[in-house]
Amino acid sequence: MTMKPLYAMLLGLGLACASAQAQGRYTITDLSTLTPGDRTARWEGINNGGDLVGQGGAGVLSYIGGKLAAESSYGGVENAAIGNNGTITFNAPTSMGAGFVYMAYTIRNGVTAQLPLTAPEGLNYVTAINNAGVAVGGAADGVYCGGWGTCDGINRAVIYSDGTPTVLGTLPGHYESMATGINNRGAIVGWSGNEGWGGASFIYENGTMRNLNVGEHNTVPVAINDAGWIAGTEWLGLGGDGSWLMMNGQVEHISLPGKGARAIDLNNAGELIGDSGSIGEHRAWIRVDGTITMLDELLHEEGWSVLRVYDLNDMGQIVAEVRRPDGEYVFAVLTPDEPPVLLPVPEPGTYAMLMAGLGVMAWMRRRRDIGG
Repeated sequence: MTMKPLYAMLLGLGLACASAQAQGRYTITDLSTLTPGDRTARWEGINNGGDLVGQGGAGVLSYIGGKLAAESSYGGVENAAIGNNGTITFNAPTSMGAGFVYMAYTIRNGVTAQLPLTAPEGLNYVTAINNAGVAVGGAADGVYCGGWGTCDGINRAVIYSDGTPTVLGTLPGHYESMATGINNRGAIVGWSGNEGWGGASFIYENGTMRNLNVGEHNTVPVAINDAGWIAGTEWLGLGGDGSWLMMNGQVEHISLPGKGARAIDLNNAGELIGDSGSIGEHRAWIRVDGTITMLDELLHEEGWSVLRVYDLNDMGQIVAEVRRPDGEYVFAVLTPDEPPVLLPVPEPGTYAMLMAGLGVMAWMRRRRDIGG
């Protein structure tokens, strides 16, 4: 097995040129070599330059420009992400009474700061960041703690632009919401509902929040790309999680029999990654041009298994948890032989018309369903 030097592998892909969109194969870069001896290291985010972010025994980990760094003040990090400009976002637990809450933080040019709250006694949570470093998530004006020592609040979707929070509100009739994705054009997706995590999926653009009307089940978007494609998950009851992909107003529902299918990320080439299966039996997949393939089947190296996926960049690189041939579980970057071809991005006016059209088409589908 041949393993290329790490940073050459991560950066060199950006110099390649692809002429057609096709499902290729992947080379594995074992990230455990970055943090030898730290079995807690967990890599979660990658930007288009191959820079990485995650967590470990030393706190928040980053690997930018071939240099490893750690912010040791925070542990138990969730949802670490990195933009193309090197901005890092993450959530870290903060003690509150007998329990704790998660608060949102950012690291810019090596300086760590908490993202501002919408109220002094509130909380916040960050879920996604775009290439320019604009982040989205949720914020609550107050905190309540339950009998099990857990603390939370009534969140409303929020965007952090230049560090300032702007509350986006909810869909009509709902009291809680969370933004879960933002593209480089500023379009935001998330969920709005009355039953905790999940409900109805929305898109927020030009100051307006609209229901995507994806399906009957609780749905949560996970990403929106610059072409306006939106991917998410939906609860299928005893069938577990399913996924959906909205393309040009049409919705494709994705389910793998007996295993579920949980969408994780969508890039600007239209590649969708996810994982499926129960605890201890996870397998990761990728959807390209309408075809779903298990990532195990696409590796150059033999004896490796791809269990979970965490992030996907526009170069087609995937951050994943894998099992090595020796049985060790580690994190790795999967690098394709060639980068994918990016989707064309609509002009601003066309994009706005497309998003408006989604609502009309969804309304027509509902009318047909009601009328039989």
